[in-house]
Amino acid sequence: MDSVISHHLDRLKKRLHNSRIFTSSIIDKIIEKISNFESKGETLNDLEFFSEIPTLFQDIQTLEPLKKVCQEHKDTYAYLARVGKECDKYLGLNLEDLSTHEGEQFDQDSLQQILANCLISQGLLSQANLIGKSEGYPADQVSKIFETIHFLKTGDLDSALASASQTGSTSQDVLFYIHKLKYIQLLKSLDLPQALEYAQKFLGQYAERHLEEIKHLMGACLFCKNPSDSPYSQLFDEGYTQEVIKDILKDWGKCTDFPNVEVLETLFKAAEQAIPQILPVAQIKGKMWTGPLPTEIKLSQELKFHSTFVCPISKEVATANNPPILLPCGHLIAKNTMDRLINASARQKFKCPTCPTEVTERETKQIYI
Repeated sequence: MDSVISHHLDRLKKRLHNSRIFTSSIIDKIIEKISNFESKGETLNDLEFFSEIPTLFQDIQTLEPLKKVCQEHKDTYAYLARVGKECDKYLGLNLEDLSTHEGEQFDQDSLQQILANCLISQGLLSQANLIGKSEGYPADQVSKIFETIHFLKTGDLDSALASASQTGSTSQDVLFYIHKLKYIQLLKSLDLPQALEYAQKFLGQYAERHLEEIKHLMGACLFCKNPSDSPYSQLFDEGYTQEVIKDILKDWGKCTDFPNVEVLETLFKAAEQAIPQILPVAQIKGKMWTGPLPTEIKLSQELKFHSTFVCPISKEVATANNPPILLPCGHLIAKNTMDRLINASARQKFKCPTCPTEVTERETKQIYI
């Protein structure tokens, strides 16, 4: 399907290009006739000059510029319409059917925040400022984060370490990830003694949290000359750095609420899979279905999210006024439940209903589903 649509789009681009060349040629011919008339007019007196103007108009009219340009545009847009129909045929859906949907309007504030987060997640903080939803993301911190990512992508790991140390919110995990890439870089260069020295100096300090991963990294040194057929081939793969960058952004997200997940990308992926399934069942007796659809919409595993949350304590379903609350221990409860636990405590602390962890309200985070 992609190849067919790409073929039509390539033909459309060629058609538009040829149309532009044709229109430019008509304009050039008009300019040439006017230029020739101006050159000839320099040798004429006033009476002869004005008597030659009707001849100029007649010459330009014989070109039929307006008629030819309009016809060219008409042919181009007729082809564009055919391309649209071909795309609709292969996509198997009609997006115009969705225009009759009478469900709740999307919250404008939420939409602006999604767009702002999309820009921030790409390091475009100044553009996010134009939307007015970039509060809580200091410009210098975002700048340092993306400076670090830039150094990682270019392989300048020493500069990446220096930059990451200056963000003011870098966890030990982020520094471990970068040290890990530096160690792998040394293995790729077959400088085994320096790689082992570097591991001993910099990776050992993270053994408490990453012991198993460090063991795995140490095993890779035995296969650095021929890693492709080893259990450690993934570490030497060109795409491994991108995977580590994703882990770093996730870790920064935990520390700073940095939007490391591309919300718009997730929405478009979900829409691409869901819309073809929705349209055949959404049209019922000439009206769009505005409530929950009477069928399951199948999405890929990465797009499966819980659309509702039931508090394990109060058994209440989460709402906008009673959202789920994430405790630092990782357990979830409803906001009303948390409020009751806080009110029952004399120390403004409450114990997690699932585990012995003591929590203050400041340590909790609201979850949006």
